[in-house]
Amino acid sequence: MEFTKKTQKLMNQIYKEYQANHIQSFPEAENIDEIAENLDELENAGYIITYNDYSFELTPAFISFMENRLKNTIIEATDLIAKFIP
Repeated sequence: MEFTKKTQKLMNQIYKEYQANHIQSFPEAENIDEIAENLDELENAGYIITYNDYSFELTPAFISFMENRLKNTIIEATDLIAKFIP
């Protein structure tokens, strides 16, 4: 799944908070409307459940995605490099 850079940044902030506290809190933001758009993107992907007060709940899909992203990045890079090796 591809996300915008701003949504990826928000995901990183949320996941750091999750790892530290296992609490889903709303990260501080300069622009609440922009954060709301990013949360909508994550909800549409099935990664969070949002509520009317801008609180949210992480889904297992979000946690799995964040835990596997480094492994997936390494696999993708290896596959790309392998294409250039005769």
